[in-house]
Amino acid sequence: CEYFRLEHLRPTALTAVEVAATAPHSLHALAGAVSVYATDGAVVGRLVRGEAALGPVGGGAYRVVADEEPALIVKAELPPYAD
Repeated sequence: CEYFRLEHLRPTALTAVEVAATAPHSLHALAGAVSVYATDGAVVGRLVRGEAALGPVGGGAYRVVADEEPALIVKAELPPYAD
């Protein structure tokens, strides 16, 4: 919609979802559990069903890998014109 944009991320244990560096956003775990890794491979955090996290300004790119499948993460952010 005009106020925010949602993206469904569906990582698996074998296929990570690569997330480019973006404006601030939030991640919401709707199913399963995932680990979030920085581009250098360091673990940034872990989300399980019902948890959420904020992606800060300048947080950089990261990847999401499922620890418990099926995993469903929703990424919510402002639309591009709001940056």
